[in-house]
Amino acid sequence: MKEKDILVSLDMAKDEYIEEASPENEKVKRKIRKRFGWIQLALPVAACLCIVCVGAVLFTRGGIGTTTSNDFPHGDIPLLEYTADQVADMVNGNTANLGINYYDIEIYDSDEFVSGMIKDNINPDTKYYPVYEDAQFDGIKGDRGEKLFKKYEDVIDRFSGQAGVSCDKQASECFDDQPLLRFYSEDETEEFYGYIISSDIYEIITIYDSNIGSSDYVGYKSLKNGELSINWNRTDEELIKDVEWMKKDFFAIFGREFSDIAIERDCWYDNNTVTVIFYDKDDFEAGLYPMYGDNIRISFRCDDDISEDKMYMGTVEYYDYNLPANELRRIIGMSSAVSLKEAEELLAKGYVFLAHSCEKCIEENNFVDDIKDYDYVQIEYLSRHIMSYDTTGTDIGYPFYTFYKKFGETESGRVTYAVARVCAIKLTGYEEYFANQAKYHR
Repeated sequence: MKEKDILVSLDMAKDEYIEEASPENEKVKRKIRKRFGWIQLALPVAACLCIVCVGAVLFTRGGIGTTTSNDFPHGDIPLLEYTADQVADMVNGNTANLGINYYDIEIYDSDEFVSGMIKDNINPDTKYYPVYEDAQFDGIKGDRGEKLFKKYEDVIDRFSGQAGVSCDKQASECFDDQPLLRFYSEDETEEFYGYIISSDIYEIITIYDSNIGSSDYVGYKSLKNGELSINWNRTDEELIKDVEWMKKDFFAIFGREFSDIAIERDCWYDNNTVTVIFYDKDDFEAGLYPMYGDNIRISFRCDDDISEDKMYMGTVEYYDYNLPANELRRIIGMSSAVSLKEAEELLAKGYVFLAHSCEKCIEENNFVDDIKDYDYVQIEYLSRHIMSYDTTGTDIGYPFYTFYKKFGETESGRVTYAVARVCAIKLTGYEEYFANQAKYHR
């Protein structure tokens, strides 16, 4: 997830919410489950989506090998080399289930939303990109059940008071693994739900709007001091001012204050999100793949009607780490960079990831012409949570060029873009890997 941060647990999310996410329900469910492997270190439920492979440790600790070079200026940090097959194993998951699409079609609320999401982060002078590893967690060592609930009972009470709801504490305490929270209005309608999770290096409280994902969302939830919504057409600077009151309210609810605010925009298929992150710059690792330390984040999304340019609060999360940000994510090595020109050449050959592509695809379809005159490109990091027999779990992040080409508009006024991803580090074995994908062609 680069830091792709609307973090929704498939274990906790209600089935009917996923079912109602789009008219193309099954497609959305497949996309959510496929992409959920990219979520950050923060959620131990990611273990449910792990790729279990005997060779994972070898892969994460240096690919097919490490080399030294006289012009490699990174001291003790190794120069890592990977094959296309290794990277595909990480980010693609089960290639046979990816379909034949070469690119994803993403639906955005507007062209302005897309342009606001794109980061101007491509440096033509870059010779090497870092490969990252997130700190491993041990969920068994975290607090559980009533002990964990009691630890945050004041937070639950303060949220209940601010939101005008009540929490069924007895129901929450009956889960001896991780407390499940249910918040009800006076007429016994469930307004919010959430959970608390704990490990040896973090604790997280997540509270959801109970209508998240519903295609017939009605009304916007509120705290005492205002409606939990934003105008997604506003600039980052304007949004920061707009959420000033929310900052104060959520600081009071979670009992923490932070000095800085970041705005992140993202999309999963047709679920556009704007995430407001309250954090401290002193506990923040910047760069192409940033890592926040302790933080509060509010993720907003649209319902089906975008005419008012409004988004409602889908989730609010509080992250409390036992490690500073510079220990939560570390560079395990550097890999030789692919230039933008080289990435365009790989794109034209069909050498893309996170989608099925092979020689037969290129022969049968005009995919390349669809996207070669792209509108936007940026560098983003994608990660996959993996496990092997001798490690509890490792998140490895690799850089990709992500290309965007506008396709058209929907009946509801949204815009569609083709999105294709090319690995931003030099790989070997492209021809062998993509020739092998022909067996999945259908």
